[in-house]
Amino acid sequence: MGAQRRIGWCLAAAFAMATVGCSGDDGPTEDKGVMDLDEQGPGTCLLIGDSIEVEVSSLPVIDCALEHTHEIYAVVTVTDKDYPVYPGAEKLDAVAQHECTIEFQPYVQSGPFDSDLFFSWLLPTIGSWNEHDDRSILCVVSRLDNGKLIDSVYHSGM
Repeated sequence: MGAQRRIGWCLAAAFAMATVGCSGDDGPTEDKGVMDLDEQGPGTCLLIGDSIEVEVSSLPVIDCALEHTHEIYAVVTVTDKDYPVYPGAEKLDAVAQHECTIEFQPYVQSGPFDSDLFFSWLLPTIGSWNEHDDRSILCVVSRLDNGKLIDSVYHSGM
């Protein structure tokens, strides 16, 4: 089994986040790839269903030219120098909120609090940290109104 991640949600400005997910009940899967979480990168688009587990080890990938729900816009690596042992979800959430906020504007070309998008993140679990040397936080973006994205949000100004 690949590395697992814990989902973290950023509460930004004056809006609340809706829960999104990756259940297998969102239609046919033959057109979707599945991304193992140790093979991710900015510009990867995801089609996620109506519910999500707290811990995931794969996500449904889709071509960004098709309707999708989320896009990975940054991968933040936590260094062993800063955290030689697993610092806990609370500390990783603080790192994710800070770093994903910084990474949003250069990728989207709009400030995170002036945007039609909101961001969230996936954190490594203690198991993936210890067993897979997983130190990556995935920053993901989706629409504030829960609508679908078409094309990448890279430099979209949304």
